[in-house]
Amino acid sequence: WRSAGGSAPGAEPLVANLTCAFKLPRSPLGQVAELRAVVIVQWAGKAHFAAGDSFGAVAVYSGRGFFKGRVRITVDAGGIRGLLPAQDGKAVAYSAHSVGHFHLPSVDLPYPMCAGWTAPIAHAAVDPGYSGSRVFLALEDGDVLVVSLSRGKARACDLALKFPRLSAVPFQLHA
Repeated sequence: WRSAGGSAPGAEPLVANLTCAFKLPRSPLGQVAELRAVVIVQWAGKAHFAAGDSFGAVAVYSGRGFFKGRVRITVDAGGIRGLLPAQDGKAVAYSAHSVGHFHLPSVDLPYPMCAGWTAPIAHAAVDPGYSGSRVFLALEDGDVLVVSLSRGKARACDLALKFPRLSAVPFQLHA
């Protein structure tokens, strides 16, 4: 802390150290899961944390760090590749070959994940103009797809747009 005239006599600078640790469970065979993605989602004024792992599961924690539950949402090799915040307590989860909404407050995958492309997903971004219902997917072969995950309140897995391939290298997307 510094005042307009310099530092206060005998005052130490204020340092905030925000730390959080996620302990992932072992598989029945004793394998340790690797943490792949973490996201924070606000819903009804409360924060929820989600952690995706290499087994394809998403674990949900309350804002105070209490474990709420864990659900396996994909069987793709490598498990969860990313989690992105969306609206209404949802996060967009994606693995190598699937993408879908995950509802954090209820620790639930309300609909099956969308799939159907051959190349693995390298990166994803939520379209901010569509409340998290449209997702841009950059595939490892250089293709970029726009997938609509819902139509109103109903589930959808519609290919909204496919950009022309401009590169054989996957794009890094930003929302």
